[in-house]
Amino acid sequence: MIFSSAQVLKDFEASLARVILLCVNETPLSLGMGKIIGILKGGKSTFFIDRNLHKLSTYGVLPTFSKEYLEAVIGVLIERGLLEIEMVSDYGNLPTLKLTEQGQKFLQKALVDLDISFVEKLGDKEVIELDGMEQILFENLRQTRLRIAIAKSLPAYTICHDTILREMAKMKPSTPEALLSIHGIGQKFVENYGEFFLEAIKQNPV
Repeated sequence: MIFSSAQVLKDFEASLARVILLCVNETPLSLGMGKIIGILKGGKSTFFIDRNLHKLSTYGVLPTFSKEYLEAVIGVLIERGLLEIEMVSDYGNLPTLKLTEQGQKFLQKALVDLDISFVEKLGDKEVIELDGMEQILFENLRQTRLRIAIAKSLPAYTICHDTILREMAKMKPSTPEALLSIHGIGQKFVENYGEFFLEAIKQNPV
């Protein structure tokens, strides 16, 4: 069976869009973006339970999607005219989400050729590429992380992720302050593990 990767991604975009549109459509209340995302992620607050929103078909169907990602997708659906923002006085004139006529058609698959692409825009495809010596340092840093993990009886991934080690290998920080400039590293990491990684970088041939 021949398939196109572009078509698979397009189908994913359309399916996710329809799940969000269905959530807005089946919700008996006029709700804003935050509450709609709360339904999709399966929010456990009394707001959802007291209003029986946990009984909706879309409740909790997207628990692993981040709030930021869903906000961005909803933003695309608003831009494409599938959703609109309506001010509802019952909630102190707060902005709520509402399906447009075009959104209804898209939900019912009566409108299938609309471009709602967001995967490329929202995807995180940035990869830190390493040269030969940087790759050697990266492997040494991984070994350093493994030794720390064994000594503390912890899984290696709880120390830090490979992405952080790749950035270390690229930037080669030599001070605690320089370590803090790496995305994902905080003061606690520097205090607990900083000296071990700085020493590994110092010993690595340039």
